[in-house]
Amino acid sequence: MKLERSQFLKEVKELFPELISKINLEGGLSTFEMDAFCAFTQKNINAGEKETVIMCFQIVEKYYKESNSKFKDVISTCFVECLDFKNTKKNIREWAWELFPQLLKEDYINFHGKSGI
Repeated sequence: MKLERSQFLKEVKELFPELISKINLEGGLSTFEMDAFCAFTQKNINAGEKETVIMCFQIVEKYYKESNSKFKDVISTCFVECLDFKNTKKNIREWAWELFPQLLKEDYINFHGKSGI
């Protein structure tokens, strides 16, 4: 049985209650909900919050592997392709690329034509 968007949202809201209001503001539009989760993940990458980032990557990987093709596309276009792993003067991010699951790395590379760092 395929995992569904509603299960993803329930799991994300349970793990990260601080996202509930942001996700609820998106009016049930899966792309905007995923954008909110991506922004949360990016914020934690920028802040060096390794444990939170690992949890974000684990949940996304699970749904990427086990959801229907429509939701997998949402994950790909609104999460995987949008993350920034390059270091800046302000943020060290390449550590997150090393933790990024291989399956998601492959999707990222297929879109960008190169690794995230």
